[in-house]
Amino acid sequence: MKKLFLIISILTFSFALKAQEEGSALINAYGSYNFPDKVHIDNGYFQIPSGFQWGVGLEVFAVKNKSIELKYLR
Repeated sequence: MKKLFLIISILTFSFALKAQEEGSALINAYGSYNFPDKVHIDNGYFQIPSGFQWGVGLEVFAVKNKSIELKYLR
């Protein structure tokens, strides 16, 4: 099981490093959980509700070290 995890990790990182060449694109997936919170403002507060946040992004590398990403979060 550890060998399989190591092989999958190495392949994942090698594909990610190779994909960052000029003219290439990446598809990114996002997921997180927001905990409830209060943000205090001048005369009151704003309540942030709890919930799951997910999204997807398309990242295009114009040059080797610069990229543009179109992201959708929900």
